[in-house]
Amino acid sequence: MVTTPSRFIRHDLMCTDAPAMTRFYAELFGWRTTEVNVMGAKIVRLSLEEQVLGAIMPFMAGPEYPSHWVPYVYVESVEECCKKISGLGGDVCIGATEIPPGRFAVVNDSQKALFSPFTPKGGPPAEPPARARTGSFSWDELLTDDVEGAKKFYTSLLGWGTSEKDLGKAGTYTLLMRGETAVAGMMKISPEASHPPTWLSYVAVDDVDATAERARKLGGKIAVPPTDVPAVGRFAIVHDAAGASIGIVKTKG
Repeated sequence: MVTTPSRFIRHDLMCTDAPAMTRFYAELFGWRTTEVNVMGAKIVRLSLEEQVLGAIMPFMAGPEYPSHWVPYVYVESVEECCKKISGLGGDVCIGATEIPPGRFAVVNDSQKALFSPFTPKGGPPAEPPARARTGSFSWDELLTDDVEGAKKFYTSLLGWGTSEKDLGKAGTYTLLMRGETAVAGMMKISPEASHPPTWLSYVAVDDVDATAERARKLGGKIAVPPTDVPAVGRFAIVHDAAGASIGIVKTKG
């Protein structure tokens, strides 16, 4: 039984070239990078001033999983969350495991989109500010080929509600709700998309166009050029120099 609806609180990059991506993201977003040893492996902690955002982890990519970001969602019990996964049609890839920041697992949802249930040390995380700080992760979006199946999976597993938003020609956008607050979204994956269902994470920026151009100059590629979304703001999607996708967004208001 979920008693506290979940929200995303951490993001890790599983990366084929950690040194290069450390430089890429430090220059792109101004993140502070700190090399630390964790269980015999060297990782890079990513911070925005005093806020730890996540880490860059060395990773041997394969055809199914190239370099990619993994969003971590807060749960009260990683073990209890994992017990529900298979019954809802998902998979537990890595079972509940203790790491320095807390306890985590790696799972797939019912359409094989990857994410991590996570219980940080020190109890529930502090509530986020009403408006995301520039340089912080501000949104997570599920691109899926079965919106109704994904709704059932996440509402049952994480206690989220849903709300629908008509985007006209772009179709219906589903907001995942924590009470009255939208914490993530989902939409049907484009038939032309070459990637499987996936979570896409967004970072708040002051200037989407300038940030996208900076990513290109740093060796990345612009997958979706800067685009306005009425009543929402402006966004773009870039591929970093190792091929991982990340969104950038400036919301209105």
